[in-house]
Formats: sequence, C-alpha cells, structure tokens
Amino acid sequence: MAGTEVDIGEVPPAATALEVLNTQVGGMIVLSPDLEVIWGNSAAKSLAPDLTPGEPIRPLLDRLSEEQKVDRLLFNRERVLAPAERGGPDLYWLMHPQELDGGNLLLYLWDPDISEDMHERRVAFLAGAAHEIRSPLTAIVGFAEILGEERDNLNEAQLEALTMIEQNAHYLNRLVGDVFDMTRNSFGELPLDLDRVEAGQVTSDAARSLEPAISKKGQTLVLEVGEDIPSIEADRGRLHQMVTNLVRNAYAHCPEGTRIEVSCQTDPEAGEVMITVSDDGPGMPFDDPGEAFRSFRSGGPQDPAAMSGAGIGLSMTKRLVQLHRGRILVSSAKDRGTRIEIRLPLDRAAARPSYEPGPA
Repeated sequence: MAGTEVDIGEVPPAATALEVLNTQVGGMIVLSPDLEVIWGNSAAKSLAPDLTPGEPIRPLLDRLSEEQKVDRLLFNRERVLAPAERGGPDLYWLMHPQELDGGNLLLYLWDPDISEDMHERRVAFLAGAAHEIRSPLTAIVGFAEILGEERDNLNEAQLEALTMIEQNAHYLNRLVGDVFDMTRNSFGELPLDLDRVEAGQVTSDAARSLEPAISKKGQTLVLEVGEDIPSIEADRGRLHQMVTNLVRNAYAHCPEGTRIEVSCQTDPEAGEVMITVSDDGPGMPFDDPGEAFRSFRSGGPQDPAAMSGAGIGLSMTKRLVQLHRGRILVSSAKDRGTRIEIRLPLDRAAARPSYEPGPA
C-alpha cells in the first residue's frame, strides 16, 4: 500500500536455495558430466534410497531397468517409467535438457500416481487387442490363399479383387504390429534380443525378400554387400525389420523405373557398420527430410501393400536404431532421390548414444 513503511528488520531471512529444493515433492538429483551423483534433495533420497553421492548413476539404473530404457533417459533425454528400488513402484524419470553451470546435469523423478498394476494392464490390453485384430486377419489371409489356388478359374475382376484382399490384409497386419511396437516403446518396454549377428547377411535377406514386389512394380533392386564385414551385437529380427522398412519405403514412394540400391559396408575409422538404402525417385515432400521420422508423417502417395500409410515404419526404424546405440542419417532432394543410412557400432558395449530426441 502506498505510503506504508515496512521495517525490513521484521522480515524473516529468506530460505536458502538448498532449503527450497529440499521442500519439493519431486526428487531432484544433480549429476556430474560423467554421470556421478553429486547431490539429491530429500524427496530423491526418499524415492531412491540407494542413491549414493560420489557413485555413478548408471549401474544403479541398469540394476532396476532395461539397458535401452536407461539409454533413452540419460542420452536421449526422454521421460521413462521405471522403479527407483527393487520391487518398488514405477516412477517417472526425466533428464533436464539443459546443462547446469560447469556441465552438471539435473535428473528429476516423481510419483506418476499410477500403480504398477495399472501399467501392466495397459500393456496387457494392447497385447490382447493386437492378438484379437490379428486373428481375423489371419483368417482373411488364409481364405485368400485358398482362393488363390483357383486363380485359373477366376476372371480378371475376381483376380483383381483377390489381389486387393491379400495386399490390404498384409498391410493391416504390418500396421497392427507397428502400432503395438511404437506403443510398447513409448512405455520403454521394447527390449532387444541381442546376439552376434552378420549384418551383411541380414541386409541381403531383408532386401531380397522384397525383390519380387520390386520387380513386379517395374523397379530395379541393386544389392551390394562388402567383404569381411565383422559381426555386430544386435537383435537379428529387429535389424531385418529396420532394413525391410527402409527398402519398403523406397519401393512404396517411388514410381516404375526407379533404381533402389541397398548396401552394407564397414567404416573402420568410425567403428561402424553402414547400411544404406538409396533411390533415384522423386525425393521426400518435406523441407526437412528428418520430418520423415516423425510418427504419423506420411510421405505422400504410396502403394498400400508396401507400408503403413500412417508414417510409422520410418519412425519405428529410428527408434530401433537408437536402441542399438546407432545413428540414422537421411538426405533427400526433389526429383533426385532419397538416401537413408543406418550406422551401427562395431563395439556396442563401448558406444555411447548421442543426445538426440527420438521421433515424436
């Protein structure tokens, strides 16, 4: 109020920043640039009692959750759901995107007000829904195959209808799988089945599996696999899925006469295996080719039998590359084609994922 005098001597001293942080409901943990615990507020010590100043945070998190989920938290700066102690409830964890003074990092954790039972029910529901959708799709595909055995007795219109049934049934089956995988990944529940894998052989198998469809469309597939490519630690099925998604994307968005090149080489200097899929098609309809990796961004007209029109395939591919601690690069120019390059580390255990937000 104007004209009122205040005796500042009566005002209690302001609380220190440390006292304020200790009153927060959510946990706050300060980490060094090397990811060692420097300090945690009272809530963090209560929620995560095993936190010890001076100790690295990674071993603790690895004991409590999957490696891929920890990578997403620490390096991709994504929010994940994981317990803070064995047998404890799931908490939300999030790394602040900006560094503090001196390069230190701030890690948050808080109670999401959702029980572990509810979390498990969500995943169980999705798994059940995918199963229920796939069951009638399997029946449709089966009956279509039976009809296909009588192709000689079908007229042209019936053959065309049968082809559309087959193509769309397979398309829906892939779409259901992609949506389920993306949903599991958003919950941090897409673990990899890691093994020693021959990347060149997997690349060749994935590309050749689509060669009949590519030839039928009047396109040309060129495959080049380098010699003496060392085996890498990877999920064989997911690696096959990544390559298939890229080749299918080129096939789907390019017209007749397009040349699709697939290669697998070693880059010894970078310590990586490089898998490249390129085409001489129309290019991507985005100012920023990286937009192709955003969920539900479609690249324009396509063959419905080739890929999910929701734009999930490339987004899922980027997620899988990140889980393998690899990189994915894209370049595209109008009427000059598109090149997408997957780079996977030769030594996955020593590879440190770069900070790059995942696809939205």
